[in-house]
Amino acid sequence: MQSRISHMVAAAGRAAATATLGLTIGAGLFAASGATAATSGAMQSQEAQDRELDTIILRTAGGVREIKGRIIEETSSHVRMVVVLGSMETETTYPRSDVLEITRGAPKAAADENAKPDRRDARRSTAPSNDDAVASTGPKVAFLNLRGRFGRDITPTPLREAMNEIRRHQPDFIVVEIDSAWGEDFEQAGFNGAVFQIEDLDPILLREVETEWEKVPQRVAYVKNAMGGAAFVPFLFKDIYFAPDGRMGGIGTLQEQFGETGDRMVRQKLMSAAMGHAEGVAIAGGYDPILIRAMAQTDFVLSVAFVGGQPIFYERMPQNIGEELLTDDGAGPHADTPSDIIRGNGNDTLTVRASLAKKLGLSKGTVGSRSDLLFELGIDRGYTEVETRAGDILEDWSEGVTEAMRDIPRLLQEAQEVQPTDNTMEAAIRANSLRINKLKSAIRLLERYEEAIPGAANTIAQLRANIEALELQNMINRQQNRNNNRRPGGGGGGGPTMPG
Repeated sequence: MQSRISHMVAAAGRAAATATLGLTIGAGLFAASGATAATSGAMQSQEAQDRELDTIILRTAGGVREIKGRIIEETSSHVRMVVVLGSMETETTYPRSDVLEITRGAPKAAADENAKPDRRDARRSTAPSNDDAVASTGPKVAFLNLRGRFGRDITPTPLREAMNEIRRHQPDFIVVEIDSAWGEDFEQAGFNGAVFQIEDLDPILLREVETEWEKVPQRVAYVKNAMGGAAFVPFLFKDIYFAPDGRMGGIGTLQEQFGETGDRMVRQKLMSAAMGHAEGVAIAGGYDPILIRAMAQTDFVLSVAFVGGQPIFYERMPQNIGEELLTDDGAGPHADTPSDIIRGNGNDTLTVRASLAKKLGLSKGTVGSRSDLLFELGIDRGYTEVETRAGDILEDWSEGVTEAMRDIPRLLQEAQEVQPTDNTMEAAIRANSLRINKLKSAIRLLERYEEAIPGAANTIAQLRANIEALELQNMINRQQNRNNNRRPGGGGGGGPTMPG
């Protein structure tokens, strides 16, 4: 999939100051397929608002995707829906031929008078009461919820800020809750991009804690959803626990990421290098790298037998009693259905669920709640949950990314629409200056959230080239205006000279 913001600007070159600035807004900003209208405030029917989110399974160039939102129109030719991505909404129309499956959301339950407490109250409610005499002397526990899209909501900048906030409280335990479903962000970054992203997170969660913190806490991963790029995150932890419905995988197929065109030997070298980096993450955490290969390669066949409770892996189909198939070759009749792929139920690539994670030695246990997890850690009584701003830091970042991805196209569109108020040189200069200010505002947002917006670096470079062209045109126009004023009878203020 193309980046969310791609080909957003066209070089202004030596365009005349009175010409419209050559900017184009990437239609791929929110769209995955079909025509998109960026109308996050679009009107939806009351019936759609009163349901849980609808789900469609969509065929795309890279495979299939699960999209959640509110369907507002369904015909024989198209499906129109308001796509919901976190706090962001956008109305999108998909060709009916690309929609493989539609699941309507169930009606919402009536509002409960006992509304869910504020997140700060929720944090307090899990901690022991002040009446517990040993609470103040027991271990201190900090929770960090990595929720949202890997590479968008979960990136180095907010994670480092959140960890620094936790560091101030010197906890004995940090429980990192991973709740990141597979999404279009991983489809954009791809396997290789996700590997390098996890290598950026590694020092924040591991090395910096061990070498720079005054007190090194025990770090625990609690897997609810670790799909797409987030599937690499649990491998960074020595202690992993799964929620009952937890899952880990959805990395995709390495072959598709590198395509089938070009020099075969070059592709093989690139795939080998990417796989080496990924396996290094598993090895550093003390896990068998064969799990990474099974997660990433469609043609990788893997079976397992359990001898004395220990997994023994075989890179072939099961041949003996007691052997279980983990992944097949994904070819012909073995190919997963689109529905299986999107739900993580297929076996072309490995998706690890709670029971299998425990058998494979990846998980130390399956727990249904924080209190159950603390019980497994042996600190369910007498602990103190430290209250930090870590969760707020991550949420603020996520909201900022959402706003930036809404505001950047608006600023570029506004820059494109700026026109001189009249045909004088001064008006042309003022119009260019206004365009420059809007482009600079877009650049500031792109620089702030560069790591969360695919293609941001290229877009910044293109915008700066546009600004340079506009500044050059203003300089030429000012010089021409001064020359006009020096001529006998020159009154200045004439229209800008169009380049020949």
